[in-house]
Amino acid sequence: MAISLGEGSLDALIGIVGGLTGGLVYTLWLPSFKSILGPNLGSISLNSLLGANQMLFFLVLFIIGGLFIGVSFWLHKMDRAKDFKWLISGIGLAI
Repeated sequence: MAISLGEGSLDALIGIVGGLTGGLVYTLWLPSFKSILGPNLGSISLNSLLGANQMLFFLVLFIIGGLFIGVSFWLHKMDRAKDFKWLISGIGLAI
């Protein structure tokens, strides 16, 4: 949004002001509605969900990465583009 604002987009200015205002309102009102947010579950990660089993963790990560690359191949077939930007995007998402 900062780049769009630098290019003179008035929409970006409204978006920045709206985002900052929303963050401020959330920070000020958080103590008021903290009770309805539910319990604090702590830090949840894929590693903690899998029980700290390193082999299973890396297997799941490999499968998720493969799915991202597979979706990139599928989208490329649907688009029929001649460049390889899709492959770079898929590898970037997998990493």
